[in-house]
Amino acid sequence: MNATQSAIDTNFLGNINDFLAEGLSSVQPMADRNEAEDTVLPNGLALAKMPSRGRIDMWWIAAPDSPFATLEPEEIIGSVLHNSRGKTSPIAGFDPSCRRIVTRSGSVYELGMPETGFAAHGRRVLRRLGF
Repeated sequence: MNATQSAIDTNFLGNINDFLAEGLSSVQPMADRNEAEDTVLPNGLALAKMPSRGRIDMWWIAAPDSPFATLEPEEIIGSVLHNSRGKTSPIAGFDPSCRRIVTRSGSVYELGMPETGFAAHGRRVLRRLGF
């Protein structure tokens, strides 16, 4: 086993590829839709073709008034995306097929790799966002 494989196998998330594959295979369609889900863009064309302000890495999503509280997938809309450089305005919509969000101010961001703590504790939110 080489050093890279050893590092992958021993990180606290486990193998990130297995985590992402597990998320894709276990997503089930929801029986009831609520208002927050209506802002999920259905086909990927709208956000995929819009110009992005850039890719954000090492991000996490939290409620505007509580930057470190754990969220449920239904709470994505209205939450704020944080990273080490700051935060966005509240999220107004997202497209899991291209892993992009749009904020209330109209900015579109591509979601790169999430912050590791958020990835470990926010798996349901990540799955909802297309990870």
